[in-house]
Amino acid sequence: MEMVDIESISAEDAQTIYELVHNHYKYTQSELAYKILDNFSRLIHKFVKVMPREYKRILEMKQAEEIPELQEVLDG
Repeated sequence: MEMVDIESISAEDAQTIYELVHNHYKYTQSELAYKILDNFSRLIHKFVKVMPREYKRILEMKQAEEIPELQEVLDG
């Protein structure tokens, strides 16, 4: 637990989870996957995101590099 954080999921995460469970059902006909899809809006709050801290730090550094530096503009 000291290497990961438990986070709530975003709307984008929920969409990804739905697609993964849907694909699982499509290829396996899993009864559990069917039940999850059938009650997805009620069950989605039971999912959590387990985020490794080091991976999160790297993602944040990468995102910061993509933001263009603001330049000061002088009137004159």
